[in-house]
Amino acid sequence: TRARSYHKAKAPTSQIAWTARLGPIKWLLVWKIKSFFCSPRDELTWLKLQHRNLWVANRDPSISDPTCNARGCTDAESMMHLASCRFIQWDFWMPLLKLMETLGMRTRRNPNGSANLPFLILGKIEYTKHVDTEEAGILFLAWRCLYAEIVRARLENTHLHTRKAYARTLQLLISRLKANGTYWYKWYSRTKGTTHPKQFPKRYQNRKLLQTNNTAQFKINPIILKELHKVRTNL
Repeated sequence: TRARSYHKAKAPTSQIAWTARLGPIKWLLVWKIKSFFCSPRDELTWLKLQHRNLWVANRDPSISDPTCNARGCTDAESMMHLASCRFIQWDFWMPLLKLMETLGMRTRRNPNGSANLPFLILGKIEYTKHVDTEEAGILFLAWRCLYAEIVRARLENTHLHTRKAYARTLQLLISRLKANGTYWYKWYSRTKGTTHPKQFPKRYQNRKLLQTNNTAQFKINPIILKELHKVRTNL
């Protein structure tokens, strides 16, 4: 049944639209993107963007002025604009990319140093390489927090507070990592007193975001904690 359904399934129309705007994309890799610590709600915004099903001002005929709410921006708010707007890039995407690079993660930038749109929108690093589970987790949370701030600014008819959205991304990241680490520590605690105690798998111990030992005791990368403290101080 699965095989027959697969052959009948049609590719999302978003693939044609994004390919026309962003160039060749290996879509099979895009649809395989997932994270080990994000909730389904965290993933919703980025998935809607990839399917071109995200509500933005230029798609709503009831909005008389679809101009982006970033301070100083005069362009219309569109799905691609959320990644390409230079004002959003300065205070949100560029700090996020720098953090990912400091953590030893892969990112993509344009020759002029600006954020690369295929990377932000579709997780593309190269044609045959897309973000891994850790890199994807950060982008899932980033899109959720940025979009929440965009909706707030639109409803309240005010400017975007992109630095607050960045701080919220870091807060959610820490929260999700703690939840994931706690889950596995409880798992280990239930098995350590049994006849055949288990250890936390070694292949998952030395992640860039979360360090975990054999007994599932975990530590969040201190770079993330320092970054959140710095951002909160400068808000």
